[in-house]
Amino acid sequence: MVQHNEANAVAMATTTQAAAKISRLTRPSILVQEQHPAIVIQTAFRGYLARKALQALTGVVKLQAIVRGHNVRMRAKLTLQCMQSLLQVQSHDVINARDCFAKEAYNTLKLI
Repeated sequence: MVQHNEANAVAMATTTQAAAKISRLTRPSILVQEQHPAIVIQTAFRGYLARKALQALTGVVKLQAIVRGHNVRMRAKLTLQCMQSLLQVQSHDVINARDCFAKEAYNTLKLI
């Protein structure tokens, strides 16, 4: 029974020491308490700078979207112009082929 009480006393002392150590490690030190106002000010200032940078980035993204949209419209316009040119060339070829075929048919009929 005496050994059991001694074991309980040792366990209790160890637990108390561990609790004191945890308490000492988790509470802020005097140095941190003195620097707390500076940390708050720095945090607020960094947040302000981050918001300002985000606004600038948003403006750049909008400008980039406008420029890209303009470039896409110009490329689409150029593509349509090229397609129109190709269609005109094809239609001229078809008309010329019809004319040649018609002339050949007329000449063959003329010979008969």
